[in-house]
Amino acid sequence: KKLINGDLNNRVKFKFYSWKSNGYHKPYGEITTTVTEIINKQNVYTLKEMDTNVSIEGATFTFDNFFLEERPSFFDFLRSGWEINLTVAVDFTASNAPVNYPDSLHYINPSGQLNCYQSALWNIGGILENYDSDRQIAAFGFGGVPLYLGQQVVSHCFHLNGAEQPE
Repeated sequence: KKLINGDLNNRVKFKFYSWKSNGYHKPYGEITTTVTEIINKQNVYTLKEMDTNVSIEGATFTFDNFFLEERPSFFDFLRSGWEINLTVAVDFTASNAPVNYPDSLHYINPSGQLNCYQSALWNIGGILENYDSDRQIAAFGFGGVPLYLGQQVVSHCFHLNGAEQPE
């Protein structure tokens, strides 16, 4: 819908390339059609040169199967009465470095400046919290040792609030 701005008669161009393992894919040809034509079984197209728009003799493309899938937006879900529950997770794996390293994503800056995780949670969570049906945000961690829970080994999922329930 967004690709063609909701108009099934807008022209759509498909470009075809000959795949090369070195990444320099060779242009092969293109077709231009509309979704309406495809739906109406206008499904065999002659490929044309990309530069000259001249038909390539014997080169065709066929839509064997086609279906139009509408994907609702976030606001479509909300308008239809769906409720959301925001859940966040923080990656505590070793690749993020210890919290006392200034280049760590978890660094707690003495000046109060937010780290990457805090900034993302604050900015995105501050918006999405308004759409959360109970305004309770479940927060999990993974890839760390939650010592406050009495654990001594890496956990792949733990509540960040240390309680039985994550919210």
